[in-house]
Amino acid sequence: MILSVLFAVAAIQDPAAKPATEPKKPQILALEGAIVHSMIPGEAPRVATVIVEGERIRSVGLGTEIPAEAIRVDLAGKHLIPGLIDGMVNHDPDHDRLYVSAGVTLVRDVGNDLVRIFAERDRGHETGARDRGPGPAILCAGAVLDGPDPATKSAVVLGTPDDAAEKLARLLELKPDFLSFHAKLAPEVWRKVIEVGHAAGIPVWGPKLPGIDLARVLESGQDGLFHLEAFLPAGKSWPMNTRSSRPSGSTAT
Repeated sequence: MILSVLFAVAAIQDPAAKPATEPKKPQILALEGAIVHSMIPGEAPRVATVIVEGERIRSVGLGTEIPAEAIRVDLAGKHLIPGLIDGMVNHDPDHDRLYVSAGVTLVRDVGNDLVRIFAERDRGHETGARDRGPGPAILCAGAVLDGPDPATKSAVVLGTPDDAAEKLARLLELKPDFLSFHAKLAPEVWRKVIEVGHAAGIPVWGPKLPGIDLARVLESGQDGLFHLEAFLPAGKSWPMNTRSSRPSGSTAT
């Protein structure tokens, strides 16, 4: 094994050695004639040509110069929108083709098997997960964070603030896109998770913890809430909070 490595280094340094293969040029697509919905506020849908180079949209507009090497696709009479985002998933690679066939090009994984989800997220990984075929890009939290008696066996269990500081330091080495937690975190651990996440420059998302009201969630700096139940008044369920069940003259809270 050592000899193989040395021979490889010698070949790199040998002027007579063959040059490395040049990287493949990204494919260029010209999507022509569709009604483009940019989703930019105030911008009306319009017929336009969209030039896509590799994974990047290079231009959108009428009269766009189309590169000679572009693959031209006639979309006259059809509607073209940006890729959709599924903001709360537990990614399963078996669903990759289902996502893209439904127009979903980005998913946000809120907790998964720690090793597998990072391998799935990262392009160029030895598994080639995101390069192996059609599938959405992935933003991920790695494993979900939870307290003792966690909701899933794949959770990172945080019992104390010191426990959170130690375990999150190791999780952050894997470069998650955000942190995600379940509802069994103790309040003092929850605050530590937010502190550590923000010190690392990444957002922290989770449900509204039992006993914590929305005012305290806002004060904590938690970046986002999972589940609309967080906005229900105390002791209310959705059937109890419909217009027809409210007293006359009452308003939503």
